[in-house]
Amino acid sequence: MATTGMSDTTPVKPIILAIDDAPEILDIVRLTLEEEGMMVITASTAAEGLRIYDDQYQTIDLVLVDYALPDMTGDLAFESIMRVNPYAKVMLLTGYDDQIAQRMLAHGLRGYIGKPFHLDELVNRVREELATP
Repeated sequence: MATTGMSDTTPVKPIILAIDDAPEILDIVRLTLEEEGMMVITASTAAEGLRIYDDQYQTIDLVLVDYALPDMTGDLAFESIMRVNPYAKVMLLTGYDDQIAQRMLAHGLRGYIGKPFHLDELVNRVREELATP
C-alpha cells in the first residue's frame, strides 16, 4: 500500500467513490467502509459522481455505482468513467438482472454486488478489488 511523505509507516487510506440515489445505501456504504479504514466520497446522482470523478480520478481507487440512477443508467456512467480513465476500477451495485452486469464485465467492469447485500459481502468485495492490480 502507498505511504504518505510524513512517515514510511503511515498508510494512505483507499478512496472509494460511491454513487447511488438512495441516501440510506450511501450512508451504509460510507459508514461500513470508513469503519474498515477507507475514505468514502458519496454522490447521489450520476452527474455529481462524474464531476467528482473528473476532478479527482487520480486519487480515487474504486468507484461503486448504482445501476438505476435518476439521471443516467449505471452502464452509461461506467462508460463515462472509463473515458476519463480506461484503467478505472468500477463495480456495479444493482438490484436488477445480472445480465446487464455480465455485459458490462466484457467492457472492463470489475464486478458487481447485488442489492440487497450483506455488509460482509460489501467489505470483502471492495477489499478484494483494492488488492487486485
